[in-house]
Amino acid sequence: ASTLEVAEEVAAHEAKVTASFYALYETALKEKDYPAQVMLQWFITEQAEEEKNAADIVASLKLIEAQRTAVLMLDHQLAKRSGE
Repeated sequence: ASTLEVAEEVAAHEAKVTASFYALYETALKEKDYPAQVMLQWFITEQAEEEKNAADIVASLKLIEAQRTAVLMLDHQLAKRSGE
């Protein structure tokens, strides 16, 4: 698989994880489980960020697809994020 294909699979997985959190949250609402709703809201917020990051990487890879060496620049940029 290409780097883009792998990134697209990651983005799809993140979307699946988000859907799972939403389903759990819906259950917590239905059951009136307020502590679970609070906890799940934190996870949903974090997951939204992860889904956005994955989508941003896919978008970047699509932009640089024609210039293979630009992947190294993207790798360098992503490596700087580990301290966040």
